[in-house]
Amino acid sequence: MNLRLWQQPAGNSKDQSNGVGTGYGTMNVHRRIQLHYGDAYGLRYLEVSEGTCVEVVLPCRLEPSE
Repeated sequence: MNLRLWQQPAGNSKDQSNGVGTGYGTMNVHRRIQLHYGDAYGLRYLEVSEGTCVEVVLPCRLEPSE
């Protein structure tokens, strides 16, 4: 299951950091997902013209219906 989160910048501020993984919070979330589900899962940053787009990759486990 993939979920994309996209945040568009509030203004035309050029001094904002566009670096990938610049914060400890997102790296912590990425590593926790990988510890729980494996190295194939986690956060992926996608290149967009403006703002930030993060894809959350998690396994899709379908429970059998009774």
